[in-house]
Amino acid sequence: MLARNILLLLFIGLPLLLSGQDEEVPVTLETPYNTVLAHLYYLQPDTYRPELAARTIYGVQDSARAVRLAIQLKQVLDGRGLKVIMNRLPQDPDYKEDSIAARNVYTLFPHELPEVYLERYGG
Repeated sequence: MLARNILLLLFIGLPLLLSGQDEEVPVTLETPYNTVLAHLYYLQPDTYRPELAARTIYGVQDSARAVRLAIQLKQVLDGRGLKVIMNRLPQDPDYKEDSIAARNVYTLFPHELPEVYLERYGG
């Protein structure tokens, strides 16, 4: 009886576990949330694809340099002990940190690391 229950659990649970491993995070850059999620997700050990994380780096034509910058940014965040709280990130594509400014800007850590921010370009 116990063996049958374990087998039933494996047949039901294993496909759910395996399907969760194949899911990828799209690199859409539509919102601060999407951008940060893609950047961090593709720099995790289990999902390490720095070339995808590098797509979140704007204005760098050399893909190898963009990869280095993406990795370095994560290293800075980790080195300073800065943890991103994902549910606090704006999911609005038109998010503006400052209602007076006409720019779509979001600063991840305004007090600890104000020079690192996300800015929406073009549309």
